[in-house]
Amino acid sequence: MKKFFMILLILLVIAVIGAGVFLATFDADQYRPQILGLIEKAIQKPVRLEKITLGWKSGMALELQGFAILKSNQSQEKLVEVQSAKAVLKLVPLLSKRIQVAAIHLVHPVIRLVKNPDGTFEGWEPEPAPSGETQEKADSGPEPAALLSLLVNEIRVQDGELFFKDRSGKESMELDLRKIDVMVSDVELNRPINFQVNAAVLSKEQNLEVKGKLTLAPQTRSGTVSGLRVELQLAPIDFQEVIRLSPD
Repeated sequence: MKKFFMILLILLVIAVIGAGVFLATFDADQYRPQILGLIEKAIQKPVRLEKITLGWKSGMALELQGFAILKSNQSQEKLVEVQSAKAVLKLVPLLSKRIQVAAIHLVHPVIRLVKNPDGTFEGWEPEPAPSGETQEKADSGPEPAALLSLLVNEIRVQDGELFFKDRSGKESMELDLRKIDVMVSDVELNRPINFQVNAAVLSKEQNLEVKGKLTLAPQTRSGTVSGLRVELQLAPIDFQEVIRLSPD
């Protein structure tokens, strides 16, 4: 029995050393063009991604550094930027050089939304596809979003910020949401996805909680929300912010 535990300990040490060597020598950045292409094809917007590294976060994880969604190919203005984006990988597919994601963790994402008078959002119009790409896309197999839904079990967002400007009314209005935390579980297209959002609205502390189920339909690029519950605590609200938002 003693020899058995000794052998088990030696195997464990070898596995840890092997994992360390793998992490140190595996060049995750070689997959950057492939990942960039998948993201841009899925959201139809240009994406900037400076570097990809491999590390550990509750499992083997890809870290995306310098990630941003740009307004257009002609503009460097950022619609979305993320301080740190980590994708926890499934280990078995990685051994055969295939990337499958178990979870996604986003730290301090910043989103900027401007609503135009016609109801559209500035900069979020899909980029026009190059000539001939439409047919190629039809023949290229499943949508990237559909593939992603089969691979991602959970999505977490920590300390996010949303800057929203509404120009659709008579008076322009601005509203900022801070300290946004999001938890999305059981991710799968065409089936209800559980989500919870906590945020600070007109407050220095989180005072908003939203829960519900989201069903995404990639065929129609639409989504429906069910079982929605919204709770807003008024006590922490900064009334100076309320005054700032009020029309003159």
